[in-house]
Amino acid sequence: MRLALLRIASACVPEKLERVKELLDAGQVEEAMTTAGLEEEDVARYRPLFYDTAAITGLRAGNPENINVIPPLATAYADGRILPGQTKEGFFQALQQRVGDEVEIQVYKNQYSAGVEANTEHPILETIQEVIGEHYPGAQVIPWLCIGATDAKYLLQLGTPVYGFIPAKPLPEGIEELGAHANDERIWIENVPFALEVLYEVAYRFCTRV
Repeated sequence: MRLALLRIASACVPEKLERVKELLDAGQVEEAMTTAGLEEEDVARYRPLFYDTAAITGLRAGNPENINVIPPLATAYADGRILPGQTKEGFFQALQQRVGDEVEIQVYKNQYSAGVEANTEHPILETIQEVIGEHYPGAQVIPWLCIGATDAKYLLQLGTPVYGFIPAKPLPEGIEELGAHANDERIWIENVPFALEVLYEVAYRFCTRV
C-alpha cells in the first residue's frame, strides 16, 4: 500500500511526494493519505488497508435460563485481517497487548490465513498499463490490496502470481454501484463489454509476447 499511495501522490500532487514519503516513514498514515490527495471519505474507507485489523463479530456469555447469575466467562469472536509480512505470532502479540493478560486468544477452528501479495513488477502489469493507457491516456495502474479472501493464497504458494484486475469505466454522474455482497449488488451494464475487451487484449498481448 505504500507503493500505491506514492503512485497516487506522484500523479495527483507530485510537489508533495517527498512529504508523503516522510509521513509514511513516520507512521502517520492518515496524514500521508490526505497529503497525497485523498478525500476525507476515502481516507476513512481505505485506512484499514494500512493496518492489521480485528473486528468483533460475535459475543457469547451467560445462560438465558439464569439471567440473575453473573457469568464467570465471556467469549468474543473476532474477524482478523493481517497485512502481507505479518505473522500469526506477531498479530496475536499485538492483540494481547491491547486486551491484557486476563484475556486468552486463540485461532477459532484453525481458520487462519496469512496475508499475501504478488510481485508489483511482474511483466503482465506492464501489459495492463499499456492497454489501459490506450483507452485512457495518462491513467496509471495502482497496485492495491484486496480485503476479501481469494484463491490467491493457494496459487501464490505454487509460484503463480495473482492480480485482481476488473477494468471498469468511471461511472457517470448520478449512477451508483453496490459492490460485492452488498444489498442489490450490481454493476453498470455498459462496463461489461468494456471489461471483456480490455481483458481479452491484455491476455492476448501478454501470451503472444511470452
